[in-house]
Amino acid sequence: MYFFSSSCVTSQLLNAVEISVDEAISAESWIDVTSLLPSILSAEDCRQALQAIRDTMSSKKHFRVYGEGVAMADELVAKIQRTFEELMPDQAKKDVASGKYEKVFSSASGLDLENSNVVVSTDKKEERRKKAATGKGGGGTQGRETKTKSTKKKKGGNKRGGEERDDDTDEEMIASKGKQQQKPPKIEFLSMEALEQKLGDVSAFADCPEEVFAELATELYPALTKRYRELVASMRQSSAVAALHDKRKAHAELQDKVNAAIGMARLFERGAAAAFDGQVRHSLGTRFGL
Repeated sequence: MYFFSSSCVTSQLLNAVEISVDEAISAESWIDVTSLLPSILSAEDCRQALQAIRDTMSSKKHFRVYGEGVAMADELVAKIQRTFEELMPDQAKKDVASGKYEKVFSSASGLDLENSNVVVSTDKKEERRKKAATGKGGGGTQGRETKTKSTKKKKGGNKRGGEERDDDTDEEMIASKGKQQQKPPKIEFLSMEALEQKLGDVSAFADCPEEVFAELATELYPALTKRYRELVASMRQSSAVAALHDKRKAHAELQDKVNAAIGMARLFERGAAAAFDGQVRHSLGTRFGL
């Protein structure tokens, strides 16, 4: 018997699930084990079951656990990451050529961009983790998330001084928007939301639970963003070196043209002086018989 947080299963059942997981991992794919386990098991129980399976499997077969009970091969995650990295050079080239991130590089924070680390807030990770774990409730019932709408407080304009407070609020909002517009853009290949959407479009993740994409995006975002920043910094440096070389070449060519023009002017000056001197001597010789 295997005992989990709120339930237990027989070793025969877990062995049957392990066979299915082993087949999926060997095929560099993923599997959702929630359909293979009794519905009475909570999301945490399913994750603990996968952890127990992972501890007993061969060390050559590695997988990660996402959502309520999705086992995904490490090779599949690495393949998806490489796919995104292959798309980076074209986008980085366009961004560098357009000068999109010049404000970032001109600031002090952009000087050590290649060595900067990308950190995803642990609060956001935990929030996504809890959100994924609330999909299945214990006791054989399926849990459901409840959404609440945020309400805004109405301002009392009928009170004395209410209009002045509204004006102050508007000015603060305008000032806040101005500060936000002045901030340089964040250097990233894809935002967290865009990455999550792109993962949902991958054919290998067809029929995969949606909460998996949020966790996977949170995991891939730091590595992809760090790699993209390194690529942008490298391309910008190469572009700057090439631009400097072109400027030096153009300056050298201009200097050669100026020197050639000065040389021609000096030759003309000497020729004119010689011609004038010869003409004077001829005139003197003709007049005075010299």
